[in-house]
Formats: sequence, structure tokens, C-alpha cells
Amino acid sequence: QGLLDEMSLVELKERLQVVQARQAKETEEKRQKQLERKVAKQQELNDKAEMLARVRDQAREEARQRNAAATGRKQLAEEQAQQRREKLTLEVAAKVEARKQLKRQEEAALRKELKEVAAKRNFLQAGAAQVEARVHAEQHRGLEREARNRRKQSLAKQLKADEVLATEVAMKRNNALKAKQDLRVMREEVDERLRQAKAANNDLTQEIKEAAESARMTQRTWIRKSAADLGGTGSPVQRTSTARLSTSA
Repeated sequence: QGLLDEMSLVELKERLQVVQARQAKETEEKRQKQLERKVAKQQELNDKAEMLARVRDQAREEARQRNAAATGRKQLAEEQAQQRREKLTLEVAAKVEARKQLKRQEEAALRKELKEVAAKRNFLQAGAAQVEARVHAEQHRGLEREARNRRKQSLAKQLKADEVLATEVAMKRNNALKAKQDLRVMREEVDERLRQAKAANNDLTQEIKEAAESARMTQRTWIRKSAADLGGTGSPVQRTSTARLSTSA
């Protein structure tokens, strides 16, 4: 009877060892699966973070390219406006100088003609007969009338030329103002695009922050759940490791 009891005890111990070994294997397999799920989840979070980083870099590069293009267009428009203003100034100055030169020539010709008329008048008054003097006087008056008419015509031509010049200057001034307004509108459009790009960048940054926070919350939740699962069947050493993982997370 004692031998049978001893064999039964040995068999019970062996069965207990088998059961304990099976439980240890199941625990190890469960722990391995949990670690694999954790690694897969971490890899998924890393992939998502990497994708968000690429999207952010791409958005930053596109914003930089838009800023560079807008700056180039703004500089080109300013240079073209400055060139138009300089060209307009030179044209107006050249036309004004030409009008002044023509006016000086006409005044010189008129003074010369008046001197000739005065010389003829003095000659007639010197000793000519009365009839001849009247004839010459009439001729002199005719010359004066002709000179006055020519002067009036010259002044009328000058006034007309000045009016044409003033019209041209006004038209060019209006064109310059329109170009300035177009430049201002383009600047406002560029500023609006820059504002929209900054807003899009801020939205993307906020989305990345929210994704990172969601990933951290998911990781903490998973760690707490893993700790709870391991706490019931694991050893004290396993529970201490889980607590350390939870604390580090």
C-alpha cells in the first residue's frame, strides 16, 4: 500500500509539473503574441507619423515655392512700373524741350522781322515824300498785320500742341495709376495666398499634434490593458515589468 501511495504521489507531481509547464508555455505564448501586437501597433504609429512628417515637409516646400514665385512676380512688376515711369518722364521732358526750342526759334524770327519793319519805317520817315510815306506806311501796317497774324497762328499752334501734350501726359498718368492699382491688387492676392498657406500649415501642424496625442493615448490604454491581463496570470516579475513599461510610456 505504501508503494502505491508513493507512486501515486510521484505521478501527481509529474502531472503537476506537466500542467505547470503547459501553463508556463501558454503564458509565454500569450506574452509573445502581446509583444508582437505591441510591435505591430508601434510600427503602425511610426508609419503614420512618418507619413504626416512627409506631408508636412511637402506642404512646407510648396509654401516656400509659392513664396519665391510671388516674390519674383512682385519684383518684376515693380521693375516694369519703374521702367515705365522713367520712360514717361524722359518722353515728356523731350517733348517739352522740343516745344521750347520751337518757340524760341519763332520768337527770334519775329524779332528779326520786327527789326526789319522798324528799319523800313525809319527809312520812310527820313525824307520820302508824303504820298510815298503813306504808301510805305500802309505797307508797314500790312507787314505788321501779317506779323501779328503769323504770331497769332504760331501761338494757336503752340496752344494746340500744349493741349495735345497735356492730353498725352494725362493718359500716361492714368496708365501709370492703373498699373499701380494692378500692382496693389496683385500684392493683395499674393498676401491672401500667403495667409491661406500659413493657415493650411497651422491646420496640418495641429492635425499632427492631435495624431501624436491620440497615438500616445492609444499606447497608454494598450499598456494598461496588457498590465491588467498579465496581472492575473503573470508572475510578480512580469507585473513589475508591465508597471515599468506603463510608467515609461
